Amino acid sequence: MMRGLFSQRAALAAAVEYPLLLALVAAAPAAYAAEVKVMSTVALTPTLDELTPKYESSSGNKLTIIYSTIADLKKRIDAGETADLMILSRPVLDDLQTQGKVAQGSIVNVGRSYVAIGVQAGRVSHAQRDFILAKQLYEKAASLKYAASYLNLGGLFYAGSGVPKDYEAARSWYEKAAAANDPAAMNAIGNLYEQGNGVPKDYAQARIW
Repeated sequence: MMRGLFSQRAALAAAVEYPLLLALVAAAPAAYAAEVKVMSTVALTPTLDELTPKYESSSGNKLTIIYSTIADLKKRIDAGETADLMILSRPVLDDLQTQGKVAQGSIVNVGRSYVAIGVQAGRVSHAQRDFILAKQLYEKAASLKYAASYLNLGGLFYAGSGVPKDYEAARSWYEKAAAANDPAAMNAIGNLYEQGNGVPKDYAQARIW
C-alpha cells in the first residue's frame, strides 16, 4: 500500500517537474533573485513541497506558495489577488486567460490530468526569451518518454517559438502525443488538417481527428 502511494507521488512529481520549472523560469525576473508567488490547488501540495527546495537551490529565487481549493483561488483572483504562477484546472485558467489575467500562450497541461499551469499576464516578455530553454527541457522529457512533452514540442514548432515555424515537425510531435492517447494532440492534428498547415486541407481528416 505505502509502496503504491510513493510510486503515485513519484509519477506525479515527474509529470509536474518539467512544465513547472519552465513556468517558473518565465515567471521570475531574469537579472536577479526574486520571490515568486504561486497559487496552487491543494492536490499538488506533496509534489510542490518536494520540488520547491530543488528550484530554490538551483535558481536563487524563493517560492511563496498559497494552497487552497480551485474554487477559492479563482474567487480570490477574481477579487484582485495576483500571483506570478497559477496552478489550477485548465477551464479556470482558460477563463482567466480570456480575462487577461493569465499570459496568452503560457498555459501548460500537467500530463493528462485536469491540472494546468499558467503564468501571470505581463511576464510574457521574459518568457519569450526562454523558449530555447523550454525546448531543451521538453526534449529531455521526451527522451525519457514523458508523453506530455511531445505535445509541448509540437506547440513550439507550430508557433515558431524558439525554433523556426515548422508545421511538419509540429505534426510529427503531435502524432507521437496522439499515439500516447493525448486528446489535445488529436485536436491539434485536426486543426492542422482544417487549416491546411503542413498538410493538404482536408475537412474529413479533421473530423476524424
